[in-house]
Amino acid sequence: MNMSYKGWLSVALKVVGVLTLVNGIVQAIVTWGSAPAVGGMIPPLAFLSSMVVPIVMMGAGLYLIMGTHGLVERISIEEDENAFASWFMLAMKVLGVVLIVEALPYACRIVSNAIQIYSISPAWSTEMQNRFIFENLLSTLVKAALGCYLLVGGKWVQQLAFPPVKEME
Repeated sequence: MNMSYKGWLSVALKVVGVLTLVNGIVQAIVTWGSAPAVGGMIPPLAFLSSMVVPIVMMGAGLYLIMGTHGLVERISIEEDENAFASWFMLAMKVLGVVLIVEALPYACRIVSNAIQIYSISPAWSTEMQNRFIFENLLSTLVKAALGCYLLVGGKWVQQLAFPPVKEME
């Protein structure tokens, strides 16, 4: 069975989608299971925003499982004369999606913590929320940006892995 690069990319993204959906379900069980116990202890807007993380993860997983065809059609896959380079770029596109999906819960938590900081009284300590934002903002942005770069391009990484062969004259 010979499958095209786009076929392999579609299968790989669907597998990432299943993993993302499972992670979203696990986060939903943990988050929504503890909701009755902590519901009144944090501001309603911050509580609501923390409930969104599992929904975003499950939505991303379902999109990757069901909507991969449209995504694969928009992603350009150039078949190189070096088959290894083409397979490498295919793997980098899948890695790009994995990095984006990994950044999603942190991005939601950063937004949730920012909402919590601005929605509670100045008398309350927001040191934990500030620290979480400070520690995770840059790494989340880098992970998401690198994921987007690998998904839509990644030529620089390919050139590092497979340097162009200089022809002798």
